[in-house]
Amino acid sequence: MVKTFSTTLKKLNLKPADLGAIYKLLPYVHYETNLVCKNPFEVNPKNVEFCNKTELAELIGISRSKASEVLAELTRAGVIIEIKRKASLMSEAQGDGRETVVALNPSIVSRLQGEHENIMLLQLFNNADY
Repeated sequence: MVKTFSTTLKKLNLKPADLGAIYKLLPYVHYETNLVCKNPFEVNPKNVEFCNKTELAELIGISRSKASEVLAELTRAGVIIEIKRKASLMSEAQGDGRETVVALNPSIVSRLQGEHENIMLLQLFNNADY
C-alpha cells in the first residue's frame, strides 16, 4: 500500500499530467528508500533494480524527452530528486555514475506507516515548503 498526502500535493499546484506521472510511479516506490525501482519490496540493497530515465519514461507511458520535462518539473516542485547511481548515498549501488535514479518525497508519498525515518532522505527534501 502506498499512501499519498493529498493536502501537500494540492499546495504544489502541479499540472494534471504531472500528477498523473506521480500516480503511475506509485507501484514502483521502494518500501524503505522511496526510490523508484522494479522490485519495490526487495530488502537486500544489492538486489534492488533501480529504474533509469528511459525506464521511467516507459513506466509513465511517455517519450524519454517528455519524461525529462516532467521529471524536471517534479524536481522544481520538490516532489522528486534525481541521484547519480554511484553516489555515496547508495553505497550498495552498482553502476558507473552516469545513470540517475529518482526518489519521491516522503512528505508526499510513502509506503511506511507513520513518519518516514530515513533521515538522509528527509534532509534531501527539507528545502521544500510544506
